[in-house]
Amino acid sequence: MLSRFLRRDESPAKARIGVALGVQGMLAVRVEQPFGARPKLTAAMHQAVSSENDWPGSFRALADSLSGSGVPTVVQVHTQLASLLQLTLPDVPEAERASALKFRARELSPIPLDDMALDYVEIPGMRMRGGEASGYCAVARLSQMRALRDAVKESSLRLEAIDVKDMALRHILARVQKPEENGALFFAGSHGARIIIARGDRLYLFRTSNLTAALLQNAQPERIETLLLDIQRTLDFYDSNFTDPPPRQLWLMPGWGFMPSIESLLTGQFRFPVRALRLAEVLDGAEQLDELPADLAALAVGAALRPSDAA
Repeated sequence: MLSRFLRRDESPAKARIGVALGVQGMLAVRVEQPFGARPKLTAAMHQAVSSENDWPGSFRALADSLSGSGVPTVVQVHTQLASLLQLTLPDVPEAERASALKFRARELSPIPLDDMALDYVEIPGMRMRGGEASGYCAVARLSQMRALRDAVKESSLRLEAIDVKDMALRHILARVQKPEENGALFFAGSHGARIIIARGDRLYLFRTSNLTAALLQNAQPERIETLLLDIQRTLDFYDSNFTDPPPRQLWLMPGWGFMPSIESLLTGQFRFPVRALRLAEVLDGAEQLDELPADLAALAVGAALRPSDAA
């Protein structure tokens, strides 16, 4: 999503590398995507990354390990590198909108204007209030995004896009839903949770939650109650603010060992089915990720499954 300053390459790809940059390290996958065939994960690697100073060496090692020279690569960045904000879109020409949004984003972000990279997508199906549409704006430090871009390119990988967590999750959700269906997804990460509602390439809504994978592991009653409230509030907000149909299913990710018990506890609590989403449902070769951090693995796959025409 943070890709307005990149030169886009629209050529179709038979292979793509997806990279998830997390606080706990970097996880990368190589996915082969022959036209009309089911994607297949052919290789994966995980390594520690302490700071952006490690990026050049880490991406060089990644390119060597995954035979990535010239392969289109999508990098998903963690929330300390890029935050997603909801802002009203100013009524200005399209060419001026990103610059105008920076002035609105500075009220919510500590990044100075002269070091702010901003990308945005309009929120579909939202009831307009006050005559202005709303958009989701990814905001990051331009200096860090340039350093990331340079590290990827100098490694011989071909940088296709820089994405954020919610978009990576959207790409996975689109693989298990019918094109006309809306779905909700709860993602439990090592450093917090995310709830999104999406359909195809449309991200309607995202919400954060303080429930980490570690907190949910024991499934204590008060934490399940908090989880129920977080999801229900997200659904209520959607019902009140969007005109498109409600979600048809709630999916749970990633494949932590405790997720089946969460699925059981949530079943029957909502007006639609609840089901764990396993990466094996969206691509072959997912068993190679079994011993790797589940949240990073899912986000790396989501990055690799990004459609070439995605916003």
